[in-house]
Amino acid sequence: MEKIMTVILLMLFSSVGLLAQENVVLKTGAVVAKADEKGTYTWDDAVKQCASKGKGWRLPSKNELNEMFVVKKKIGGFRNGWYWSATENGQFAANAWCQDFESGEQSYESEFYLDYNVRCVRKL
Repeated sequence: MEKIMTVILLMLFSSVGLLAQENVVLKTGAVVAKADEKGTYTWDDAVKQCASKGKGWRLPSKNELNEMFVVKKKIGGFRNGWYWSATENGQFAANAWCQDFESGEQSYESEFYLDYNVRCVRKL
C-alpha cells in the first residue's frame, strides 16, 4: 500500500510540474541544480550559498540564467520573482544582472542587499 501511495504522489507531483527534472544541462555545459536554494539571498550571500554546495557550484551567468528561464518548464521548480546571476554589468560599477522568472525581464541591480531567488549551476 505504501509503494502504491508513493507512486501516486510522484505521478501527481510530476504531472503538475512540482518536481524538478534531473541533470538538465545548458548549452554552456552547466548542470542546473534540481531546486532553488531555500529562501532568498542578497547577492553576496547568493554567491556564498552556491559555493557552499561543493566543488564547482556557482551562480549562473546572465546568459545561463536566461536559458534557464526559456526552458524553466523542463527544469521545473522555479518561483515567480527575481533571480540573481553572477554576471556583473560592465557599464556601471557594482551592478549584477538579474532576471524576473515571471516576465522574463532582465535588468541590472546595484542594490546588492535585495533578497532574490537563487538557482545554482555547476560544470559537468
